[in-house]
Amino acid sequence: ESQDRLEHQTVEALTSLADGNKILVEQQKHLSDAQSTAQRLVVNNLRELANEKALIRTGHTLIASMTEDIKKRLEKASQELMDQASERQENHQEVLRDLMNIQNEAHLIWEKIEESTNRIVQQNADAAAQYEQTLAKLEKINDTIHFIWNVTESMRTEIDDKLGWITEYIGNTGEQLHRVYKISMHIVYLLGAMIVAAFLNAPFLTRATILSLVPLNLITFLKHGLDVCLDFTSITVLIFFITAMNYLMCGIQQLIIGSSSKKEKIVEEFQAEKYTTSNDYRSSTPTPPTASILTRLRSAIADLYRALILQIIRCKEMTFVILQSAASWCRQNSSPVEELSCSYLPARKNREDVMADYFTGDQTSMLSDDLDNSFLHPGRQEELDESLEAADLRRRLHYGRNSPATESHFSFAPSR
Repeated sequence: ESQDRLEHQTVEALTSLADGNKILVEQQKHLSDAQSTAQRLVVNNLRELANEKALIRTGHTLIASMTEDIKKRLEKASQELMDQASERQENHQEVLRDLMNIQNEAHLIWEKIEESTNRIVQQNADAAAQYEQTLAKLEKINDTIHFIWNVTESMRTEIDDKLGWITEYIGNTGEQLHRVYKISMHIVYLLGAMIVAAFLNAPFLTRATILSLVPLNLITFLKHGLDVCLDFTSITVLIFFITAMNYLMCGIQQLIIGSSSKKEKIVEEFQAEKYTTSNDYRSSTPTPPTASILTRLRSAIADLYRALILQIIRCKEMTFVILQSAASWCRQNSSPVEELSCSYLPARKNREDVMADYFTGDQTSMLSDDLDNSFLHPGRQEELDESLEAADLRRRLHYGRNSPATESHFSFAPSR
């Protein structure tokens, strides 16, 4: 019984030991699984910890750089604040000084306003007194005007009653005033035209035209009215046209009359010039050429054109001198001014200088003077034509000696 019990207990012990071993084996498996899981978790945690350390290190670097930047910005801001504080202090001092100046100026302005107010009050009092005096005087003037008005009304009534014919006469006054105005304008135009003709030394035909045309135009106006007579512009154009035609006819007349006497003198002067030449050209001296009618006509037209240009320039100069003299005469009463003499010559180039380019030798000034006075003194026209022909022959002879081929080119020089 004890063995059975011992055997039974041994079997039970072995059975319980086998069960315990199974349980231990299962726990061993669970522990190994838990250990591997814990190892994996530890590895993952270490990896994550390393990453977090790297991130923390990077964050520390960024924080350090940001801290340094913020420090620099704070230093810069503090410096700017200090500068602004000093500038604000200076501005505050300037504002204080300006306020003191404004206060002083306001005090001065206030004193001036007080003085002006006192002056205005005094002037107002004076104006009130003068206003009262003016009202009294105006009252007297009103009474006087009323009295004069009554007297005028009574006189007008008496005049209307006694002089009724004056009303009929007044109806034609406007037309009579217009006639008087036109007569006065014609008289003024006649006097002005005669004065201008005297200053410009106009020919007799121009003066006769002025003396006849203006009175005839006035008579036409008085007889037939304003629609038939000429205006002053048309009269002026007509006078200029008649003067130009006079100059043209004088030139043509002198050309025709003086052609016969010029040929003999031209031949004599040409023969004299021919015998004074050098010995090389004595045997080959050409016969004096005779100027054709076309050449003389061209020369006469050119001379007439130059004379007209001279007359126009002289008219302009005389007008300028007259205007200068009138201006200086008008300024004599206000301030002393140096007067301009009638011999004043402008600095611009005259027509005589332009004409001198067409001629050579010593005959230039003589020809310019002769041409200047040709139409002022008709008796010297023949001398002028002879001088022109002689100068033409001398010039052609001079250029013919140097280059005979150019003789035909200079034969028409005066007509250029």
